[in-house]
Amino acid sequence: MKSQLISALLLSLLSLATPWVPHASAHPSESMQSEANQTLEFPLLPGENWYGGFNVDGQRMPFNASTQLKRELFNQGEYNQAAPLLISDQGRWVWSDHPFRFEFNSGNFTALSGLGPVKLGRSGQTLRSAFLGASRLFFPPQGKTPDLRLFTHPQYNTWIELMYDQEESAILRYAQTLIDQKYPLGVLMIDDNWQEDYGVWKFSGTRFRDPKGMIRKLKAQGFPVMLWVCPFISPDSTVYRDLSNKGLLLAEKNHNRPAMVRWWNGVSAVLDLSNPGSVAWFKDQLNRLTTEYG
Repeated sequence: MKSQLISALLLSLLSLATPWVPHASAHPSESMQSEANQTLEFPLLPGENWYGGFNVDGQRMPFNASTQLKRELFNQGEYNQAAPLLISDQGRWVWSDHPFRFEFNSGNFTALSGLGPVKLGRSGQTLRSAFLGASRLFFPPQGKTPDLRLFTHPQYNTWIELMYDQEESAILRYAQTLIDQKYPLGVLMIDDNWQEDYGVWKFSGTRFRDPKGMIRKLKAQGFPVMLWVCPFISPDSTVYRDLSNKGLLLAEKNHNRPAMVRWWNGVSAVLDLSNPGSVAWFKDQLNRLTTEYG
């Protein structure tokens, strides 16, 4: 249980990893392999344990000399819960700016990438120092702290209670039940299917009679409210046609048309978040939600 808890906490941190930004003040004790290599191979140290890669592998961690495992970060999305980072309890880390294939086999680790170098380094002698060292080098914190209530109070998610049946009266009833059962107040996250469609970020008019009033009531009860959003765009919506015409969606390789991506809730187009125009559009949607619904 302790091992699984450590895995879960680490993977929560890994999921926050951002693209690598060069960081001039990297700790001087951190060593790094040549960036020219796109294939990386090395033996595990005696007693060394590794964590990272895919969230769904948390219950199988740590990876060590007895582990037989092959993973492909590029096309094994595993519900999008992955990061190109692995860390060991002896201070070592493996990182790439790109997804890569990796394998634990007979006490050896192998990684291969056709997109860019996979790097091996060491930062101190512990799991904690490995993560912090890799963070300093590749995804340094911005110095901004999220709302402290996300750490000091519980977070309630309506998916657990309602799944796809997100509906105004059911959400209000769920919140009232938490109060009646004397649970401590905390952030209430309204999950998938509150919206009209993926990419149409407005409350469904059939399931929500007065969404602004609902949020106002939840906040008055003591629940800060969050909304679930995603970068997917339903391909039969007017928003899809508009974004497609503006070139703001990921395109198929060698074709000038949006790519259709299969994910856990169907097939959708995807915002190209490497495009500043796509980012600006998405931020506009979030700002409008904040302004319109409170």
